[in-house]
Amino acid sequence: MKNKQTGFNGQCLCGNIKYEARATSENFYQCSCRDCQYISGGLASSFVAIPAKTFVLMQGETAPYTKLTDSGNTATRHFCANCGTQVYSQVSSRAGVSFVKAGTMNMPETLKLKAQLWCSSAQPWALLDAKAPQLKKN
Repeated sequence: MKNKQTGFNGQCLCGNIKYEARATSENFYQCSCRDCQYISGGLASSFVAIPAKTFVLMQGETAPYTKLTDSGNTATRHFCANCGTQVYSQVSSRAGVSFVKAGTMNMPETLKLKAQLWCSSAQPWALLDAKAPQLKKN
């Protein structure tokens, strides 16, 4: 089932941050770069790439954290200051795009993986989806 919904919403773990996205959720990816492993506390970060102008915080304010990535870009990750949930991120090389964390979506079960990024950095114990393209980098 291909997901063509025209909008989605979600929140952080504690509910202090709530958002709406007025975009499709068909650009669903998993990234196994080392930074995403740190951020997720596991094997990868799962996110939906959408136009930044379609993402609206409905409640709360995020706490941003910016870091230089291995690819030379800056990544700004937006967290809930209360519970620590990463809600979305933005990367300097992809101006105008927000990467919304899939686990914060109210209906993540509707997502279909489009591709897996930075598989060259995946841990040997990581389970990669054989049905989705696996890119060595991004």
